Amino acid sequence: VADTTSQLVALHKGNGWVYAASDVLPAYNGKAGISKDQREVVYLLPDTVVVYDRVASASGTTQTWQLATPVSPAISGTSATVNAAHALHIERYAPAAAQGSVHNMSSNSDFSSGYRLDETMAGGDNRYLHVLSIDGAVSSATPSGDSSITVQLSTGHTATVTFNHDAPGATITYDGIAATLAPGD
Repeated sequence: VADTTSQLVALHKGNGWVYAASDVLPAYNGKAGISKDQREVVYLLPDTVVVYDRVASASGTTQTWQLATPVSPAISGTSATVNAAHALHIERYAPAAAQGSVHNMSSNSDFSSGYRLDETMAGGDNRYLHVLSIDGAVSSATPSGDSSITVQLSTGHTATVTFNHDAPGATITYDGIAATLAPGD
């Protein structure tokens, strides 16, 4: 029996933020065609999450970034909004080529309700950069390439997160205070 347990490779906490990095490639149980699946998350308190994914799959494959939601997301270009008791805004900054769509989960007999935001693109060595925020928590966000973003929060705080392009790890500068987010710490 193969070990399909994903690994938490880093966990850090600072004033106003929490960071976690994981390697989820083992979940694919050695399946040919996928050689990398890593996710990093930076939670900017109290209502914003920056999500960064590194995915490498063979040519001829399709990659789909997914987010399950209780109500149908409204998609407009690279943005999606889930309006329920609160508004969840999902903004994709990379990759530009991904195409968004909504899947009704009740079309599958295993589910009675719910939806899924799907962002699909061709396989390859891709980076996914998203910012998720609740109820207008982000005043603005400015990416720099596919691995770095500066987020201005509506609370007045500013965070710049720069992810390592090829392996887990990042740096964060939160209100002018820099920290290195290295694996193994």
